Amino acid sequence: MNDIQAIGTKYELSLGDNRVIIDSFGAKVLAFFQGSDNRLFYDFEDISHSGIPLCFPSFGPLENNELSVASGKYAMKQHGFARDMDFALINKTDSSIVLKISSNETTLLRYPFKFVFAVKYTLIANELQITLAWHNMSKHKAPLSPGVHPYFKVYDKEAIVLKTNSLSYNLSADFSEVEDVVGSEFLDAATKSSFIIKGAPDINLIHHNLEHTNVLLGGGKSIKMVYDTVDFDRLTIWRKNAQEDYICVEPANAQNKINNNPLLIELGDVWESTVKIEFN
Repeated sequence: MNDIQAIGTKYELSLGDNRVIIDSFGAKVLAFFQGSDNRLFYDFEDISHSGIPLCFPSFGPLENNELSVASGKYAMKQHGFARDMDFALINKTDSSIVLKISSNETTLLRYPFKFVFAVKYTLIANELQITLAWHNMSKHKAPLSPGVHPYFKVYDKEAIVLKTNSLSYNLSADFSEVEDVVGSEFLDAATKSSFIIKGAPDINLIHHNLEHTNVLLGGGKSIKMVYDTVDFDRLTIWRKNAQEDYICVEPANAQNKINNNPLLIELGDVWESTVKIEFN
């Protein structure tokens, strides 16, 4: 665990044999250790492709890399800006932590809404609970289209199996919804509703709609994710190339949704959602 390096302040949660390492920079989980085995992918030389980045206020690329709202257009890169901010510590126990950021002069140039964003991590047995709370402090409704971007360690690259109800997906390279899951170059049918993930997919599953998302990672290892499919209306599957020792399975939102059909947070309201990840 001493090999895990953080950009900001490093925090540790512990419960039994399980340990979670968190970086204040981006409020990012870097590791989930079961004994000596980190169930997340981590590489400090490629830390942006490690751990569990949080994608706020928007997931994925935007058309023309711009947020478009009534007051104008604002430059915003892929996956928003929260992952590039250092979060302040609000509270910590042995098995939980709360971190927070607030809008400032820099964020207002990209996202013209005042906000407070708090993240709570709770370690319960083999499960990590991620509770996200975005508080709109502006005078207007604030758009939101978030995502959570875990990099899960893979134990057999040929045996990654995902269960899904989805019949179609769109590619991250465009904004259309035209591809069929059945017959996909990225997914081989294992059962009627389970697919072997092939190669280096970059797909966004539409109407995945499962209360429990199960992924086999090879070597008898698996993860189960539970999240609200209204808060996160796409499940994104991605890895950089077929040789990588990870797969990303991401509760997310459709590309450019913050411009087209965002979640709208009323003045003074808080959008809150919890993502649970169980490591088996």
